[in-house]
Amino acid sequence: MRPIEQGIAKKLIELSLAAGYTVSVFDGEETALKRSTDADAIMAALGSTDEDTLILRKPEQLTKDTPIGSILLIWGNEHDLISDHTDNVATNELVARAMMEATGAET
Repeated sequence: MRPIEQGIAKKLIELSLAAGYTVSVFDGEETALKRSTDADAIMAALGSTDEDTLILRKPEQLTKDTPIGSILLIWGNEHDLISDHTDNVATNELVARAMMEATGAET
């Protein structure tokens, strides 16, 4: 994980948790971490493969098992770490804010 990628990932996690989301990490093969609110555990679950997907849920919606959104991270892309994300208002705003705060760049 390169420094710029680490900064973007940390900001995504920080903002996700501040918004009240739980974060699951899918590493392309298995769900490495399920519905966590522990920033350190989430960061530790990242980067074991070439890509990770952050799956965001609100605790009050866990019984429905419907994610609010997801964010695909491709490691090695530096500023383009966020390769794709769910196209909805909540996820778009989260990604835009994380990129602005972590890099000063708009998406």
